[in-house]
Amino acid sequence: MAVSGGAWTTHSGVTGQIGVVSGRVDLRVPDTEDVNALVLGTYPATSGTVLYASFTLHFTALPSADGQFFAHFKNATASNFRARVFALTSGAGAGQFRIGIANTSTSATVTNAASLNLHTDYRFISVTVSAM
Repeated sequence: MAVSGGAWTTHSGVTGQIGVVSGRVDLRVPDTEDVNALVLGTYPATSGTVLYASFTLHFTALPSADGQFFAHFKNATASNFRARVFALTSGAGAGQFRIGIANTSTSATVTNAASLNLHTDYRFISVTVSAM
């Protein structure tokens, strides 16, 4: 994503599906691209390091029931993920969705209990503390 100055890059899916419209990432179903921002330096699971992340979400269409991740953070290794962010409708109210998070799992291991509405800005904030 050129607009990010290289901070966010494609990790998997079809490269080039994510666009930026009016300063927002635009990713649409059935697109599969997901992006990541590298965590600087090493981020070993035993470090006790705290990773804070924040961005605004705005959905215009519902994700699938099980959802899929659309953003994550990682270091330069292929599998050292942190804060893999998912959107899903499972457990949400009719016409609503939820946000979930995981590290290496391919499905959300924790899901926010709040049901969110389409066409609304939400601030996503995560705090990940690696195990000591």
